[in-house]
Amino acid sequence: MVSLAAQALYRRELDQMFGRRTAHFRDHLGWPLGDETRPGERDAGDDDQALYLLALEADGLVSASLRVRPTRDWSLLAGPAAALAPEARDLDAPDVWELSRLLLPPLGPGRPGRVRPFELRLALLEEACDHGIRRIVGLAEGLAEAVLMRSGLPIRKLGPTQPFGRALAFAFEIEVGPQALAALHAREGEAQARRLRLPLISDPGGVSPLEMEEMLEAARRLEPVQLRALIAALRQAGDEEN
Repeated sequence: MVSLAAQALYRRELDQMFGRRTAHFRDHLGWPLGDETRPGERDAGDDDQALYLLALEADGLVSASLRVRPTRDWSLLAGPAAALAPEARDLDAPDVWELSRLLLPPLGPGRPGRVRPFELRLALLEEACDHGIRRIVGLAEGLAEAVLMRSGLPIRKLGPTQPFGRALAFAFEIEVGPQALAALHAREGEAQARRLRLPLISDPGGVSPLEMEEMLEAARRLEPVQLRALIAALRQAGDEEN
């Protein structure tokens, strides 16, 4: 989960994401959304309100990603992609997010530690529920339609699939709430997604996000007495270094 405050920790991973976005949405699909004055494939939605969900494999590479942001002040479906969403409603409501730039894992055999596709969906609904979001609207390429429609999400189309750029695209809406989240958990047989937000660290000192995540995951598995001993040892090491 990468918000504005954490972007400095994820420079390498965000560079990967924007590189894939450029290759796919601008160069391959020809989506007419980017700002050519900015590096990579970016638009007005890549601002301080954007939240990026990145699926990182065991080797640290980004295998899937998406962007969500509030629709109240700006959205694709109220602007450059409005023709794809004739049934969109109340996009200025405070409890609506827009999903865009969905990049699914590449086809082919998985690498060790491969993130399962449904984890990204679970993380999205969990994050939306935590923020009191009731609806997620979105824009996706036509080839993703079958995947999304059988994903287990309560999704409906906001208009017909039609040409957009050099390919097909469609707009959709997902109902969000505790019931939808519980249904997806039950469908996938998972108690929760492996959703992780790193604490704010002003100077990571060359430590990668993957190393930080591994440390936090290891700490979660410790018994309370072990965790207290670890914290005490880290404090002592920091005092000695200082």
